[in-house]
Amino acid sequence: MSKLAARLRCAIDLHEAGVQIMQLQLGRRYPNDSEAEIAARLRDWLRGPPPKIPDHREVPWPRS
Repeated sequence: MSKLAARLRCAIDLHEAGVQIMQLQLGRRYPNDSEAEIAARLRDWLRGPPPKIPDHREVPWPRS
């Protein structure tokens, strides 16, 4: 296995471990939720917050 492939494999393994840890953490945090609800929470966590839309404002030209 090349050095690059080994690094990629390590990154993927770490990602998978992080997802498993978060799934367990969500199960402990919400013990009354079903597996489907925990899976939905995990998907939301993986997606992250919605992107912020930058504030579009006009800039005077030429700039002073």
